[in-house]
Amino acid sequence: MPFCLHQGDALSVLSGLPDDCVDSVITDPPYNSGGRTAKERTTRSARQKYTSANAGHALPDFTGENMDQRSYGFWLTQIMTEAHRLTKTGGTALLFTDWRQLPVTTDAIQAAGWLWRGVLAWHKPQARPQKGRFTQNCEFIVWASNGAIDGSRNPVYLPGLYSASQPSGKGRHHITQKP
Repeated sequence: MPFCLHQGDALSVLSGLPDDCVDSVITDPPYNSGGRTAKERTTRSARQKYTSANAGHALPDFTGENMDQRSYGFWLTQIMTEAHRLTKTGGTALLFTDWRQLPVTTDAIQAAGWLWRGVLAWHKPQARPQKGRFTQNCEFIVWASNGAIDGSRNPVYLPGLYSASQPSGKGRHHITQKP
């Protein structure tokens, strides 16, 4: 089955595509949540938030990581509204998110017209431990559909928990790369 990868500003790229042209949307939008304080979340770059000083990674930085939660919710609703327009009836959307943005992500996907189906857990076995705290070794995948899903088109049973570590070393090509 052929596919096409588009790279660029999501709203610009999506607005140029025709209605009902995709079967599924899988996206990892910037979470806009890294940092302990509002200042850390809004003044540091993605590279500063997600890589340690001694990591030795020469990975490119990315923008769009400094919105407050209200702005993030509005922006994500815009993106997912365009994505909904592009997705065929019965198609799905999967959005990666963290615990801080989980509520606004589920709100945005529903405001954009999607039928929210649930939340999958992504367990990260090699997450950094935190003394005196629970290890943040889980992120989430919010999933939704554009209307009813025809289970007979894809009669499989999918798990609700995925366990995999992020690529490391030379296998890592993005600051927040998924497995």
